[in-house]
Amino acid sequence: MDRAVDRWVEPVNVVMAADTEGGTLHRVAGRVPVRAGANGTRVVPAWEPGYAWRGWHEPPRAGLTEGVAVMANQRGPSAPLGVEFAPPHRADRITALLAGRTRWSPADMSAIHTDTHLASATPLLDLVAALDPRP
Repeated sequence: MDRAVDRWVEPVNVVMAADTEGGTLHRVAGRVPVRAGANGTRVVPAWEPGYAWRGWHEPPRAGLTEGVAVMANQRGPSAPLGVEFAPPHRADRITALLAGRTRWSPADMSAIHTDTHLASATPLLDLVAALDPRP
């Protein structure tokens, strides 16, 4: 799997894979140009030399690890390449759902993929619940 995505160009993706012996791969596949830091946070005058591309980033990887690996668009090995990532609570939720079990069926995995609990919604839901329902 690792070698299969070495020549991947775009769109840039985070790839996770696992083998039958419990090893996991967590890496970025694709080409990301090296640019000035401002290019990633705002519109810049791209015609000025200071904002030009200066080669390509080496695709980051977390490598092969043992145990549970979760990716839900949160920061991970791709963190050096950008600034926009999902907050960690979805990955935390998936990790919690996976905890304590070692065997999973396809139906079990489907339940994780369709889980709708969103921890970050709790403060908003608390505020809504506290509203006076009277007009």
